[in-house]
Amino acid sequence: MTYAFSKYHSNKDFDLKQLSAQKKKVEIQLEKLEERFAIGEIGQDLYQKYTQKFSDELIEIEQKIDFGQNGSSNLEKVTN
Repeated sequence: MTYAFSKYHSNKDFDLKQLSAQKKKVEIQLEKLEERFAIGEIGQDLYQKYTQKFSDELIEIEQKIDFGQNGSSNLEKVTN
């Protein structure tokens, strides 16, 4: 049981790192989108479309991160 618990938390930490990296990538994409809109490279229609897309992605990633961080890390809580 201890092995399974350790393996689960090892994978969970890896998943959280991946999610954090994904979050940063989407934040950068959103920032670039805002810059392109500000200097007139893209129109308002594309800006709104992709702002919504990236915002939805951020919300989903943040929910996954919150869920992953709120899991139990106490072996006794898990096994009892």
